[in-house]
Amino acid sequence: MENFQHIANGMRNVWDDLLRDGFGRSKYSGIILPFTLLRRILCVPAPTGDDVLKRCGGLKEMMG
Repeated sequence: MENFQHIANGMRNVWDDLLRDGFGRSKYSGIILPFTLLRRILCVPAPTGDDVLKRCGGLKEMMG
């Protein structure tokens, strides 16, 4: 758990550095959560991403 806290503090520092000028602290949760979810969604298919794109291309050809 101690290591987790270290990681969370590091992330918070990055957020502070990146978002400080563009957004107020009260709006961080409205920014960080959507981007975190988007990143997770993009990372899930990463190991098979090329296969998915090939399959998608094949389906587009079949549908015309």
